[in-house]
Amino acid sequence: MTVTGMALSTVRVLSVLLVVAGLTGCGCDDEEGDRFLARGISKKLAETRVALVGDVKYTLFIGLDRGAEETMRATCTLSFDLKGQPDSLVVDYGAGKLQSLGVNDKIVPEPELVENHIVIPGSLLKKGRNEIKTSFCSPVGKGGTALTRFEDETDDTEYVYTLLVPADAHLLFPCFDQPDIKARLKLSLEIPAEWTALSNAPEESAVVTDGRKTVHFKESATISTYLMAFTAGDYVRVNDSAAADGERPMVLYVRPSKQEKLVAADLFALSRDALRWLEEYFGVDYPFEQFAFALVPGFPYGGMEHPGAIFYSEQASVFDQEPTASQLLRRAILYYHEVSHQWFGDLVTMAWFDDLWLKEGFATFMSYRLMDDLYPEKQAWMRFHQRVKPRAYRVDATAGTTPVYQELGNLYDAKSAYGAIVYNKAPALLQQLEFLIGAEAFRKGTQICLERFAFSHARWPEIFKCYEEASGRDLDEWLDAWLLTKGMPSVTADWDVDDDDRIARFEVVQEPVGDSGIDWPIKCEVVLWYPGGTMKRVPVEFDSSSHSVESLVGKKAPEFVFVNFEDRAYGQFTLDARSAPNVTALLPLVKDDFLRTLLLSALWDMVRAAALAPSDYIDLALGELGRETDPVTYEILLGRVTYALEYYLGERQQSEAYPRVEKFLLDAIAAESTPKLIRLCAFRAIVGAARTESALGWLKEVLAEEIILKEIDVASRDRWKIVGRLARLGADGSLALFEAEKERGGTDARRYAFEQKAGFNDPNVKQAYFDAYFSESEWPEQWLESSLGAFNSPTQSEITMPFLLPALERLEWVKSHRKIFFMPRWIAAFVGGHTSRKALKVVTTFLEETDDLPGDIRLKILQSVDSLERTVRIRERFGR
Repeated sequence: MTVTGMALSTVRVLSVLLVVAGLTGCGCDDEEGDRFLARGISKKLAETRVALVGDVKYTLFIGLDRGAEETMRATCTLSFDLKGQPDSLVVDYGAGKLQSLGVNDKIVPEPELVENHIVIPGSLLKKGRNEIKTSFCSPVGKGGTALTRFEDETDDTEYVYTLLVPADAHLLFPCFDQPDIKARLKLSLEIPAEWTALSNAPEESAVVTDGRKTVHFKESATISTYLMAFTAGDYVRVNDSAAADGERPMVLYVRPSKQEKLVAADLFALSRDALRWLEEYFGVDYPFEQFAFALVPGFPYGGMEHPGAIFYSEQASVFDQEPTASQLLRRAILYYHEVSHQWFGDLVTMAWFDDLWLKEGFATFMSYRLMDDLYPEKQAWMRFHQRVKPRAYRVDATAGTTPVYQELGNLYDAKSAYGAIVYNKAPALLQQLEFLIGAEAFRKGTQICLERFAFSHARWPEIFKCYEEASGRDLDEWLDAWLLTKGMPSVTADWDVDDDDRIARFEVVQEPVGDSGIDWPIKCEVVLWYPGGTMKRVPVEFDSSSHSVESLVGKKAPEFVFVNFEDRAYGQFTLDARSAPNVTALLPLVKDDFLRTLLLSALWDMVRAAALAPSDYIDLALGELGRETDPVTYEILLGRVTYALEYYLGERQQSEAYPRVEKFLLDAIAAESTPKLIRLCAFRAIVGAARTESALGWLKEVLAEEIILKEIDVASRDRWKIVGRLARLGADGSLALFEAEKERGGTDARRYAFEQKAGFNDPNVKQAYFDAYFSESEWPEQWLESSLGAFNSPTQSEITMPFLLPALERLEWVKSHRKIFFMPRWIAAFVGGHTSRKALKVVTTFLEETDDLPGDIRLKILQSVDSLERTVRIRERFGR
């Protein structure tokens, strides 16, 4: 146990733990006491505290200056109702320095701190209203801190922003840092006079004195601490000029150097579409006083749903290069997702982060539901299959998968709950639930939930009672299987044909992928495909390992079948032995875009299972690409082709396949008939996949502007990716080209240079970057994360092999010092940079020999090593 401030004896610490935990007289050993006030916020502490306090308000003042100061100065008054008279009360605060503490106008000269908690003596508290006043200073850094600073060197502007999810509010100010203690925030910021600031509530007043400005914000609605936020800096404020009379005003904030490339009308339109549709669907008006959002430079996530003040990654909102169809789709879904959170997540909040899946699953599901209703031509559910489900399936097929609902003993470990099971499987299950109970019942259940728990919190059993009420259907069995059991089923058809070419037997069978060992309840549609493109659809609902579809017996035999038509069920849906060869032959005749997409995914799953040669899939995909007109599907297929080239083919096969794929891409770029967005996909693909001297020479000519591409503006971001590709492969003159591109400069050139230099084929450069990854504040965290791919290029596996084991050994530091998504991406990058059995041995030996590895980290490694195991297996079978 680490103690700062006044030393506490073991007896005193244990006494505090017993009283606060409500365990007096019950007995408690030192180990149990340590867990109660351990680092982070334990569930035991949270459960005890939520029963004690209510009507919480934070009056927070923060002073910020320009320059590279590493701390901010602040005061906070925490006021609350106390429901009893405990001997002690715990307030969370860590990472900074507590300078003074007063409780109900009494100064506490030597505050007692245990780990990251302030222990308030009960003698200073009273039943009813209490006030705790603090002054403190908390750290400001470029990464790994609750308050982050970003410096734009192109115009000497600065920006600071908070990021407090999942439980980092106490790293900024003293608070009850748990989602089920909602509170009002009254924030004041003292900042340079020329800065602009945004927080959860509208600005109330601003006073300028001696070059300083104090901005007072109105009191916020009742929200959780992880949703409290502000950003300040040299932003330009942009109003929505297209808003209709009487319509909710919107405003966005952007840094000046990005304003030229900003298409504000598009961002406002996305937000306006979401607000209008969601208010109608939910039957609840937008629940907060203001609607504003900031495009935050260096922001490490796509977005964060702070009520009234959404933060978006600037990079995801303002494109530095011509956007592909996939980028535009990703941005639309991102905006729909964060606006959806204003209701599900902000208005109704999970009680604890083991229900993280609820808010994230709902926000993603509602994003695609919204798109499907407003823009049916965008084929939302086909995009859902292409963009959402694959990541969930990849994780659910591994030994590192988890149930959707994950027990969480401490919010310190909440970062590990984030990932594909929460963000990708959860919305897929909600899609299945809507199909199961019906769209209207699902909508009604959602409305009941929002009305019942508005400005409060709820757990999953309470929420699903709303859907049972709306549908009249008992969901216990469904929830036990899909929510509380890890893994997924593999589902296929098993059928026979008689001598008259009619179906003699037809069964849908399932078996678990992995060791879950249950039969899942499934509702889906089986599609039978006949010559000429005639299709027969048959609904099926079952919860057994084998289900006979008697209505198909005696029907004319189809050319192939697929079990999950329109993809409304969750699981690995495989092609049966009778259908698979016919699918590969008949795929060009399948005119239904969604069905063709599902079949191509099923064939790719066969590649990943080492049941179909990757070279055969490349041949098949190139044929489809030659006919494909949908740019999103085109990009996804190209991604599979280039992945198979890089990872699954052996060296001899690569030497044969690369020239063919490069020629295909160059022909597509040059052809007059190629649609612009398809041409753009082909260009971006060859930038990332060029391998031969011929293709690398072509990239050099593009860089030198000796080749002018039709309809493609080769922007700074594209140029840097070309330079990075050349450097990774050690192409002649690549270092000089890198230096020349640095001389060109431009907004974010320093960031692009940082990203791409990580791919230099130089052990000294690799070592310098590896050291930088463990720097507390030298580089923005977003920059560090975005360089991981270049650092771990599979073309450099020999030079990066020495870093694989150290990268695994430092995982606890990475988890502790970086934001939510950094650790899994770190593992995926370092493990994914290899294709050899030697690398696989490094990872498996580490897992076998590291007995004290935290369970959440072990699972993340198991999720990533599955892809390496598959690569080794595929290469050993097909790569010779």
